[in-house]
Amino acid sequence: MQSSGAILEPSFCSSTPEISTLYQTQKKKDRFNIDEPCHLSFADLRSLEDDILMGHLQKSHSDALGVLFDRYHRLVLHVA
Repeated sequence: MQSSGAILEPSFCSSTPEISTLYQTQKKKDRFNIDEPCHLSFADLRSLEDDILMGHLQKSHSDALGVLFDRYHRLVLHVA
């Protein structure tokens, strides 16, 4: 699970100016006020916290579900 509520800029942002700009824009907005299409790839979404991913999922960004599945499928299958 993700820890604290602070959003740290992922390492991919420093190497890609376009993603850095998108990330900074997203960071400045309310955590749950997400505009789609956000142009974040599956790899980019992996660095986001669960609550932000849920916001992307609510806005029909299907890759967000894939990221959440990758994070938690082992736990769900183990408990089930």
